[in-house]
Amino acid sequence: MAICRKCKFLELKRAARVAIGFRFRSHILRMIEPLQTENSPDIEKALGEIWNFARPISDDYPGMEGWFWNRLPSGLLAGTRRILVDRRGDEIAGIGIFKKEQAENKICTIRVAPEFVGSGIGVRLMTAGMDWLDDEKPHLTISEEKLPSFAKIFQWFGYEFADRQLGRYRLERAEMAYNGLGIPAAGTLSIDPRAG
Repeated sequence: MAICRKCKFLELKRAARVAIGFRFRSHILRMIEPLQTENSPDIEKALGEIWNFARPISDDYPGMEGWFWNRLPSGLLAGTRRILVDRRGDEIAGIGIFKKEQAENKICTIRVAPEFVGSGIGVRLMTAGMDWLDDEKPHLTISEEKLPSFAKIFQWFGYEFADRQLGRYRLERAEMAYNGLGIPAAGTLSIDPRAG
């Protein structure tokens, strides 16, 4: 039996109260404010804003838009996904998307706005995500050509190389896996090389 669009939206809105409504201790790193009944922001609008911010890295990960709109909401609903948003004023400065499941803890996406690269937002997003995951070495993958941009941060966190797969997301491009597990059989993951 198919779920009607309105029912699916209400489920997503309810899930968002839990999944992206949490506030961190730090005043620097914030998540989307908890959704309240009357004064709550429109969750579709919030996810649209997050997608528009993440979209530049989707060229490296075909299928990312489908993952974002089809798989991510169900993970938010189930409590297995978390979106962290760092804002500076009204603008998004960085985002992190994380997956927490029995079989895998994963950094799915990190992106920092170009004007904030080097400010530490990427490190704070990763640290806050690892806190939520309760895992100091979650799984992640990154395209081989972007690896030099992340070498220092991976070394700083003590991440360990696990696997290399040619053609995982793009023909003749290698995807590098860190912290065990190797390259997963399915899913989309991206780390923006400009993350600080």
